[in-house]
Amino acid sequence: MNVSVQSMRRSAGILGVLVVLLVAASPAAAATRAGVAVVDATWHAGASGGQFTEDTGPTAEDGTIDPHLHNAKKRRSDGVATRTTVRALVVEDAQGDRVAVVTTDLYLPNDLLHRRAASLLAARPGTGITAENLAITASHNHNSHFTSTPGWGTAIFQDLVDVRFFAYMAQRIAAAVQKAGNDLVPVRIGGTTRAFDAVQGHTYGPKVGDDGTPAGQPYSHTTRRLSVVRFDDVSDPAKPKPLANWVIFGLHPEFTWGYDLINGDYTHAAARMVDRESGTVTLFSQRETGSSGPHKDERVHPASARREFEDNGFAQLDRGSRLIADAIRAGRDDIAKDTPQNPALHQPFQRDADVASAARRVAPPLTKTVTGVSNCNTYALFHGDPRVPVLGFPDCAGGAADVFTPLAPATAAIYDQAQAAGVPIPSTYSATAFTAVQETNAVHLMAFKLGGIGVTFNPSEQFTDTALNTESRLDRVAGIHTGFDWADLKTPAGRDWCVRGDADRWTCADPRDPRKDLEPIDDRTFRRFRAQVRNDARGWETDGQTLNGEAEPADPAKIKGNFTHEEDPGHGFALPLSVGMANDYLGYQPEYREHLSHDHYRKALAALGPHGSDFLATRLSRLAASLNGAPPPAAVPQDALAAVEGARAQATADVIGELGGNAAATYARTLPADGGVPKVEREPADVERFGAAHVTWIGGTTWEEVPEVTVERRVAGRWVPYGDQTGDVPVMVKFPAVADLATAKLGGFTWRWTAAFEAFASDIPQPDAGGTVRRATPRGSYRFSIRGVHRGAGGPKPYTLTSATFAVRPWSGLQAEGLRVESTGRVTFRIAPVDYPDSYQSPFRFIKAGKERFRYDPDDPSDDQLYCRLCTFRPWADRGRVVRARVRMGGRTVRARRLADGRWRTTARLRRGQRATVLPGGLRDTYGNTNGTRSATVKR
Repeated sequence: MNVSVQSMRRSAGILGVLVVLLVAASPAAAATRAGVAVVDATWHAGASGGQFTEDTGPTAEDGTIDPHLHNAKKRRSDGVATRTTVRALVVEDAQGDRVAVVTTDLYLPNDLLHRRAASLLAARPGTGITAENLAITASHNHNSHFTSTPGWGTAIFQDLVDVRFFAYMAQRIAAAVQKAGNDLVPVRIGGTTRAFDAVQGHTYGPKVGDDGTPAGQPYSHTTRRLSVVRFDDVSDPAKPKPLANWVIFGLHPEFTWGYDLINGDYTHAAARMVDRESGTVTLFSQRETGSSGPHKDERVHPASARREFEDNGFAQLDRGSRLIADAIRAGRDDIAKDTPQNPALHQPFQRDADVASAARRVAPPLTKTVTGVSNCNTYALFHGDPRVPVLGFPDCAGGAADVFTPLAPATAAIYDQAQAAGVPIPSTYSATAFTAVQETNAVHLMAFKLGGIGVTFNPSEQFTDTALNTESRLDRVAGIHTGFDWADLKTPAGRDWCVRGDADRWTCADPRDPRKDLEPIDDRTFRRFRAQVRNDARGWETDGQTLNGEAEPADPAKIKGNFTHEEDPGHGFALPLSVGMANDYLGYQPEYREHLSHDHYRKALAALGPHGSDFLATRLSRLAASLNGAPPPAAVPQDALAAVEGARAQATADVIGELGGNAAATYARTLPADGGVPKVEREPADVERFGAAHVTWIGGTTWEEVPEVTVERRVAGRWVPYGDQTGDVPVMVKFPAVADLATAKLGGFTWRWTAAFEAFASDIPQPDAGGTVRRATPRGSYRFSIRGVHRGAGGPKPYTLTSATFAVRPWSGLQAEGLRVESTGRVTFRIAPVDYPDSYQSPFRFIKAGKERFRYDPDDPSDDQLYCRLCTFRPWADRGRVVRARVRMGGRTVRARRLADGRWRTTARLRRGQRATVLPGGLRDTYGNTNGTRSATVKR
């Protein structure tokens, strides 16, 4: 505020001066507003439990069936481990411009669902959200139901389309956006990117290219980044309150496989921890999902760190999620203190952020007029290893090498001669993906601006290099990331990865085992493999000599490499963010080098051809820069076809939405009455830590969604929330046998539900539902609270049930042994090794006691790790340590201290004729557990 003191005195005197000074000293009013909402999106139990569920069809292995036929191909889910959600964040600037970010727990984003949700929002007055400023991102959850796409190819991984689910999800998305938009508050927004590689690793790692060059990428090659955009409510400028976090982080949610329980995987586990501890709502969007997965072994971290996460159960899920949650909280602190790890990737708090969006639907590359799948390398075809698209859908499958190998010298010579003569030979060949994987034959591009934060939304599973390239183009620092290059590295022995020898031959270390070398390659092959990474890709789309980037020139200097070497720091952002898995799904999209070097699963699903990564990165970065004043990306003539295709797709989306909504409503009207009357059938029993309490009740049909179950704890005479279905309370239901299907269809089938609650001590801190961080379930009185819907003769009616009270007590398995009286009269004894129980008897079928040995090096058992990955839902401590011991001696209780040799010794002496023993409760470990039995008695 620039106001001269003289003018103030002239206009208002001393009082005016004081008023203006007070206003100037107060915090600036926030012109930016934001709202956040969470809407439950837990589809019915009985729908398939995700990609890794078995292909059993409608009938499960125990002879039971879902009468509502939610599953056709995959095994039906037994219940829910964590409820899934739709989360929405709406941001508005002083001019009323809005954007909405939506995060779902779906396996893939799908274009038709985006179109339908946008239609619903357009029909609701006042939302200010349309298809142009609505970004919908999918978590890529492998443990949730996904039948919202009519693309038949995805049924290989999930299940057949269910129009009822499509309509349900569109309604949930629209409801979340509307709820967030109706609850806007003044905010300050800041963001930062931190280094983080604690749980992620490259999915397929080092390989060898078809031409014998180093290919693939190291297991450690991920973006190693976690970004946090923080929103604080500044309705009271003097006391900002945490509101929301938008986290951008690339990682496949594959911590839990095939447990037949719908759950949100690490995004929900980490959000539970952060939100309970910080009072926020956290949204997760993906960054480089295509080349980043959870750790599979010690490729990135040593075995002793226990970073084995993939397919390793719910306990490891929470351990990995704790690391993610801690990184998020560290990012929040960096923003609050304005102390970034990387100043080039940091936006301090802003209260008047300009909000803008840009969206386009464009045609695929000219040579991919119809999107492709099962991409095969032509090089391999001519060199004795022909591969066939779709044969191993979606992979490019081989199998005829034995027949063609004798012909390889001749066909390879033909290939090399034709290429040297300048004959353009397409580098890859593929089958069409349209209707199989891609719902529409257009590419959905979108970018947002939140003040100094620029966001691109990539409609594919980005690779690491694509994400890094896009963000490096959009920052304010000169220089871009062009991709990973093995030749930049040195071997563990300190030698250059590739060394030049005689006759212009190069020897490169084998990426799979750098102690060994690959067969030598000629100079042209070496220069070709480096050019694929380093060369400027500019002009590939209009280069007729390379068939618009589909063919590779013989001269390495003319190769169009990974990315267009283009950036505009003058129109960049303080914090650029590259979001993947957004709005539509174009498969994986590896960069040019990873597309050309060898055939692999992720390349097989690349819809846009060899230069598809650059196609997306270039257009998206230009689109984002245009929000800061740069020229927008130029349209090409074929983009007009995207508008025609868009009209067809929009009509399809609305038809499916209407059909699905009507089908669900019609089906609900035909449902018969449920059997029984809602009541608790089996009350929970008291439980010690390292056990679980269970409650079973008669409830309603699975069509009425999953009952809401919480666990409450009695504190100071009041019942307060302790645990809920964000991870504390799994729920399952008993389905009818095939023989009982008629009863279920005609009415009278009794639906029995069961919920579990584990009491335990943990080696990682866990917040309860009230936000208090715990390392052990507190002793005390607990109960289950249940809310659901039961269909009676008059239709569905809500019910509420409360279980009997059950007690949680400390584990009583500590033991004192080997008591003896020393010559001094002091009593000494040992503590038996504290090995906590691993599991418990459970009605949930995957809970099974028994540790599994993970051997990382077959020749070296020293780094073996034992995991009990199927033992529990939560992360239990494995071993403990006694920290207090008291001995009863001759009518008094005395302390004992631990000696250097591990024995314990009393501080007092036992008199002659007196006895000593360790009574129940005399021992205490770090978690408050104790001994339930007395020790042997000794006498002096």
